[in-house]
Amino acid sequence: MLNRDTLQQAGFDVDEALERVMGNEALLDRVLGMFLNDTHFQQLCDAVSRNDVDAAIAAVHSLKGTSGNLSLKPLFELTNKQLALFRAGSWDEATALMPDIEAHYRSAIQAIETRSQ
Repeated sequence: MLNRDTLQQAGFDVDEALERVMGNEALLDRVLGMFLNDTHFQQLCDAVSRNDVDAAIAAVHSLKGTSGNLSLKPLFELTNKQLALFRAGSWDEATALMPDIEAHYRSAIQAIETRSQ
């Protein structure tokens, strides 16, 4: 059984996420587990460190999609904003969001790791 409080504190809209999987809590649990192996956050970090705009756009676009599918609202909103900034050519503004993105990403990972406790 999922620990809803832990997930909600990390920014997940658990009810919405469950709707996306037709109320199947076991499926949501599996999908959350898959997020632990998702590499898009690391790809984003690597792209930013290399100043690679195209790779950053690709990585943040994927991370945005994944966080949206999981109903991880704060991460979705930040990555959506960052994607728009990258596409607008506002590299400095976009990369300034990295600490907040990382904080929400780490919080989500921690919540997923303890989701059944």
